[in-house]
Amino acid sequence: MWIEILNRRLDAALQHLKGGLSILNSFNSAPTEPKIASSLRDMYTRLHAQARLHGSPTSEFNTQAMNVRVGGPGTLSGPFADLAEARRYLDGIAEALYLEVRNIHTSTGNSKVLGSGSAEMVGEDDSSLVEMLRLSLTKWHARFVTLTNDSTSGRPSHTSSAEAMLLLQHLSLNMIIEGVLCKSEMAYDQHTATFECILSLAERILSKNRPSGLAVLPLDSGVIAPLFMIALKCRDIVVRWKAVALLELAPEQECMWRREDVIAFAKWKLRKEGHDDPPTSDGLQSKTVPLVEAARSHSERGSTQLVGGKAVMVLHFKVGESAADGSSAFESEITDLSADMGDIL
Repeated sequence: MWIEILNRRLDAALQHLKGGLSILNSFNSAPTEPKIASSLRDMYTRLHAQARLHGSPTSEFNTQAMNVRVGGPGTLSGPFADLAEARRYLDGIAEALYLEVRNIHTSTGNSKVLGSGSAEMVGEDDSSLVEMLRLSLTKWHARFVTLTNDSTSGRPSHTSSAEAMLLLQHLSLNMIIEGVLCKSEMAYDQHTATFECILSLAERILSKNRPSGLAVLPLDSGVIAPLFMIALKCRDIVVRWKAVALLELAPEQECMWRREDVIAFAKWKLRKEGHDDPPTSDGLQSKTVPLVEAARSHSERGSTQLVGGKAVMVLHFKVGESAADGSSAFESEITDLSADMGDIL
């Protein structure tokens, strides 16, 4: 799988993942379940969650492998024993949330996690499930705080890279829920402080884990997806460009997320909304009035088309307020962005 990902053959990689998921699923339905290392099940939970979020350039993986459940949030009745248990529970919430977002995306045509939803188009059952997952995140955070407070008692308080990564994932999942439930792009104006916290955590993680220059096979997602969300959705232009700057310091690849592809799209979106360059050193641009909804782009879709005999990425997007029934017209633009980004959007 990793060889295929590193060679940019994403669909082939996801076929290998689908094979592994099928084997695990057969074990789950066996009369006597074979003993499977928890680390292997945890790995597949994370890989499957990321595949649900990232998606495939074609629809086969999205439709055939999405309903397999490897993990799940389960019921939490007591404190976490350690960070591994806290992470396992958070991974289960992420897997359930990404499945729900994928289902909403498929049924309504709304943007996925990195875009914006429309509350009018999210069904009552969908909304109830998302609210339940929001409550699970709240409970998770309370228990996580108890765990980390207990572990640091008697010594100087600090946040390890592992703890910072879990907090980063927690905040990102909360923002995904806000995106699913929000009615318009303007809703993100209320969450600048959260985006700044995500930025701070990502900066801390990168400062403690500077790339060594060695080639690695990245298993987990890390800072790329959360920073990408900031660049797309935070309404403070200084914070958005800081996210892009941190993306340039991120590992070349994390799981299915390629740094250069993400940066290229983030810059495209910033320029589409009139922010061609980072703010000047005097910070004057940061004092401007937030971008009006009529100028905000959203609901991006990617498709590959042949232009002059060459395969290119065509972005389809909406600008301004979206009609509640999703009938707002799309605009299109031919770009040089990676085709692998198509189903993320």
